[in-house]
Amino acid sequence: MSSNTPMYLLSYDHGGYILWGPNFEDRFRNALEWLDKYPSFKIGLDNEAFTYDKYEDIESDMTKKINEALEKYQGRLAIGSVTYGQPLSVFISEESNVRQLVYAVRTNLRYFKKTPDVYAISEHALHSQIPQLAKQTGYKAAIMRTHFMMYGYNPQYNVGYGTWVGQDGTEIPTVPTYEGQGAEFGITTMDNWALTRWPDATDLSLEEFGEKFAHISPLLASRYDDIVLQCEKLVEHVEGNPNYRWITLEEISQLFGKPQAQFSPKPNEFVVRMPWGYCGNVIWNGCRKAETAQVMAERINSFSVMLGGETMEIGLDISWENVLISQHHDIQICGLMSDYETYIPRSLELTKEVMKESLASLASKFECNAPHSLLVVNPNSWHTKTLVEREVAYPRGSGVTHAGVFLGDKPVPCSVTVLDGGGADKRRDKITRVVVRFFAELDGLSAACYSIRPVEGVYIGPTDSYDAETGTLRTAFYTIRLDSNGIRTIQKGDTTVVDGPKGALFAGVIDGTAQEASGKWNVFCRDGFSQAEFMGTVGATGIRFVIKIDGEVIRCKTTFWHSGEKIGTTIEGAEFKDNTNGFVHEDKLRFILNTAMEGSITGIRDLPFCIAETDDKYIQGNYWMAAYDKNIGLAYINSGAMCMVREGNALSLPLAYANNYVWGDRYLHGEYSHEFAILPFVGKCDNLWLHRKALEYQYPFALLPVDGENRGCIQDTVRFMETDGVGETAVLSTLYPEKGDLFARFYECAGQGTVCSPKSQFAANAGQVNLLGEDIADNCDKLEPWEIRTWKLKP
Repeated sequence: MSSNTPMYLLSYDHGGYILWGPNFEDRFRNALEWLDKYPSFKIGLDNEAFTYDKYEDIESDMTKKINEALEKYQGRLAIGSVTYGQPLSVFISEESNVRQLVYAVRTNLRYFKKTPDVYAISEHALHSQIPQLAKQTGYKAAIMRTHFMMYGYNPQYNVGYGTWVGQDGTEIPTVPTYEGQGAEFGITTMDNWALTRWPDATDLSLEEFGEKFAHISPLLASRYDDIVLQCEKLVEHVEGNPNYRWITLEEISQLFGKPQAQFSPKPNEFVVRMPWGYCGNVIWNGCRKAETAQVMAERINSFSVMLGGETMEIGLDISWENVLISQHHDIQICGLMSDYETYIPRSLELTKEVMKESLASLASKFECNAPHSLLVVNPNSWHTKTLVEREVAYPRGSGVTHAGVFLGDKPVPCSVTVLDGGGADKRRDKITRVVVRFFAELDGLSAACYSIRPVEGVYIGPTDSYDAETGTLRTAFYTIRLDSNGIRTIQKGDTTVVDGPKGALFAGVIDGTAQEASGKWNVFCRDGFSQAEFMGTVGATGIRFVIKIDGEVIRCKTTFWHSGEKIGTTIEGAEFKDNTNGFVHEDKLRFILNTAMEGSITGIRDLPFCIAETDDKYIQGNYWMAAYDKNIGLAYINSGAMCMVREGNALSLPLAYANNYVWGDRYLHGEYSHEFAILPFVGKCDNLWLHRKALEYQYPFALLPVDGENRGCIQDTVRFMETDGVGETAVLSTLYPEKGDLFARFYECAGQGTVCSPKSQFAANAGQVNLLGEDIADNCDKLEPWEIRTWKLKP
């Protein structure tokens, strides 16, 4: 290797408070000692940015010490934190992806007045929308490398420096993973291995790396690995050698020159896996619950602000921090339940308070003339119709004979379930407690206040029925046949989507034996609503499974009772890299349905800010996954179990794994619950329809019972933001308050391109901003395929 073309060396300590909290300061002092001892050495800190907030709370001297070191070793010590919580970014929501970057930038600037200008990570935080997200948060370049590939890896290229073209067309310069550098689960890249272990624990040297990639120029050997994995002998070996040059991220753009090629990796080229079912899926389910509750709360608070209510951005801000750190890869894949139990409940507590106060503020703006009303808010950006319900209790002795629902003076069809009649006064002709159900129908981003009055109303006619002898449930959308093993068939109209020789519901390898569920169904139907409950077992595991049908989406909830049984397959004696027990999803305790699909079957899933087809048998998606043939299809909408498994024509959803695992066995005891939804469809697969249905499940109508009369100025409905100028493929990602303004973010979700021009009678459009909220010159109303744009609104 010529001294005129040195190999660039990049070394960042992958640490932070999660997992490494007690060890960080010792290793930090060690890094400073090396900086003193080796004048050419440079190093960076790849901590999750949350670390600095945490140390400010518990040990404020730590950030002071880091600042002193940054000043003393200027240009040789660097901050490398590019996410707030070091997530595995494919498996967090689209808005979580944004906030991970935004909160990292703001945290770095708050404590150190600087933030890295190159996006680089240790474990897999890469996907096809990273160029757009990185560029909109101020990054000048990216390193397209996953240094430890246990849970994901990216494509390889035979070039030293190129342009990474994202899904939407955004371009950002990048240092790629070279062909042959490493791209498989359970390993590190070749250079990362040498930089962490040579010469004490490996014969693989930088010289060997340089010889293998002698055709690459500029050549970068990078280390992003645990703070305890580094070798001083290597630093000593390269000190003073002109063939090597230590650099920091900030030097890449200047040293590497112009990009030599374009890379346009598609979503499926970022290969991922997760141990779905680990810890009973509690952590993933909780993270999903928290991130969706967060987005719901900030939207509802924004609506309240539009009508003169108080902003609650401080609580929302703290809650986001708790959400983002709970998405840390070590919490999720090492099963750190104590950390999960610290951050998720706190986040949910805060968002619950925001929702409560914001909904109450909204309700106070409506004129309510009836003693009982229901405020209904549609948080999604399209017209939606959903069954809602309100329980009403009348004082003893003053019950009513009838109850009807009205929107203004217009009667709304409803059903009334009498919970008790007469009460203590024994007056059989009156009811004192009822549940009223009706279909609320709202425009996007709007609210309505429905009144429940003691008059004869307009009632939903009986549409659902159940024949216990044949196990046939008929609803407005489906005909479903049930048996002692589960769901045998689902028909939509005259077309069969789910079909098997016998029912299927749950299956798994439990205590070494393949097991299938068996039990009994109890079904009841109401006007416009059906519920079926299955009680049974699968092996040693008890089951209570409930499906609710009031529309096209079949909502499901299951509860398992575990008693420490082994779930899944154990591959005995497997080495670290080959220990794939946690990734054999078809042997886990899983929900399963047999489909009627034939011939060529295609998988499709949503990922952060995009949708992609896949031929993989493991269809891993963020909010939903589906498979379809030329005639029919079936989607699973998940609440944390983000993997649909193709098992021939059957489709399963892994829910529980309790067996040998590289980061520790986690056996399950007691009650574990899971929620998800089934969406059968007939005809051509419609990505937009699937995505909207999934988001309606994830972000349902917000409801608030209102008792007593209000004297607000809104009679019955209000629309917070007009979406008439928004193309149908544009989806609202978030609406949130910040520093007196509101920010509305939309993205194009179908890969078709559309227009987007949101307007509100309650807020003035102040132009477009980047993800950091900074004004941008480009104020185009066109959303290109998969593009993300943010508007600032002034209430």
